Amino acid sequence: MKNLIAVETSDLVGSTSIPVDQLALTMASLKKCLGNIQTEQDSLIEFYRGDAFQIMYPNAVSSLRSSLLLKLFMLSTLNVPVNITQSLALGFISTPVTSLHDRMDDVFVQSGRKLDSVNSAELGVYVESFNRASYLSLAFLNRILTGLSAKQALVIYWYIKHDFPEQKKIASLLDMSRQNVNAHLLRGNADLIKQFIYYFEDNVKELIL
Repeated sequence: MKNLIAVETSDLVGSTSIPVDQLALTMASLKKCLGNIQTEQDSLIEFYRGDAFQIMYPNAVSSLRSSLLLKLFMLSTLNVPVNITQSLALGFISTPVTSLHDRMDDVFVQSGRKLDSVNSAELGVYVESFNRASYLSLAFLNRILTGLSAKQALVIYWYIKHDFPEQKKIASLLDMSRQNVNAHLLRGNADLIKQFIYYFEDNVKELIL
């Protein structure tokens, strides 16, 4: 029996130019976020070269949300925002995954190859059912993500994390007025990010059927 999984291959942007103390803080924050993902998603995670890493998501449907949460976390929680370049691929496997570094399944290969063609700080996606319109939508998503401020990234992080709640929920979590939450969601085009997430998840569900 084959199972649909998602594999993310990513690395930090400009890690060699980050001061040593800031890099240590960055890596600690990254590993904290990845630890949460590992617990919540039952994922496998391995680091390469210190600042590059790979994640296997057993639940492919929710993989995009996890990738976006990781990016938004890194953009919003540090004194100096740090971005990551991400490559997310979906594919079927026929044997259980216990280690990532020696897997040669197509989904692992596609994830690694896609990273080489993704622009710095952007998110690349490989899904068999994606068409030209899908990739055009992804380009717009990346344009939105690139333009986010740290505060917008923070608000959208909690917006996605809590499955798009009412603004008063985010306002309570962040001790912020509902007006400010609304402003950050609007300026960050959170509604368009939400629609892309739903579009991605609908495509993945069709692959499983």
